[in-house]
Amino acid sequence: MLQGRSKEVSNLSAPIWSHRYIIGKQGKRKNQLENIYNISIQFPKKSSKVDILTVKHLPGADLSPLKLELSNLVKEAMLHHPPTHFISVPIEGSEIRTNITNFAELCSSQLGLTPKVLPRINKLHVTFCVLKLLNLEAIQKAQRTLEQFAASIPEIIGPNPLNCTLKNLKTFPGTNVRHARVLYADIEVDDGSERLQVLADTCLKFFIDHGVTSYKENHNKRKVLLHCTLLNARWGNCKSIDVSGLLDGHRLEREYHFGKCVLNHITLNEMSADKELDTYVQCGSIPIINSTESQ
Repeated sequence: MLQGRSKEVSNLSAPIWSHRYIIGKQGKRKNQLENIYNISIQFPKKSSKVDILTVKHLPGADLSPLKLELSNLVKEAMLHHPPTHFISVPIEGSEIRTNITNFAELCSSQLGLTPKVLPRINKLHVTFCVLKLLNLEAIQKAQRTLEQFAASIPEIIGPNPLNCTLKNLKTFPGTNVRHARVLYADIEVDDGSERLQVLADTCLKFFIDHGVTSYKENHNKRKVLLHCTLLNARWGNCKSIDVSGLLDGHRLEREYHFGKCVLNHITLNEMSADKELDTYVQCGSIPIINSTESQ
């Protein structure tokens, strides 16, 4: 393959986030491309943040079939790429902060759970939808969409604040509590209204209607499950967590009170976290109740 023969060099572009997929497991896709098109491909270092692929080929070779295949692989990579951002409502409050801290200590001391799977005080939130934003243009579109959604909030929420309670411990139906992936708490509006549910569902649909996300990326659900994740096996790179000690044996839920809070903002966040502050990187925020409206 090209050894001992004269070569030309061409630069082709493919988004940085697609490189891993194009290379494939143990370089399988890269090797296939090189064998099919009689070329060699050099990918830039991850740290370089460059999207240029260096392709060595025979002089005068027609690279249009390769370009088409790379384009198709980029489309496939996007389908397989995990979400990068999410829209959520942060959960804050001194009572909740204290009780979550105590709950984490209980999980660690009595159940022996690793700290990595325990709740993060600065990361408590209710997710409305997840987004796949793979470039600056997509992020800016999401930011504009969030700002546009602000106009819909007063009709949904009204003049009264969203006073809520974080309560109960639950895992998903059908879960073996000794091998759970997630443990979460309910978030309920204290006045018994559906305002938070309507807000979440309307927000999800708004972002879908504006082409920022899709129902497929959000598990094909039209109704948002209002919850706050407390323990997650994925955080600790674990397959599962034994939560039977928290759920009284084989039950899927139990009563638990974490405290009261007021939901003040809807935020756009990166999935990745600020390790120094142990919080999500925020890309945008809108108020749920404007101070002028609540007066």
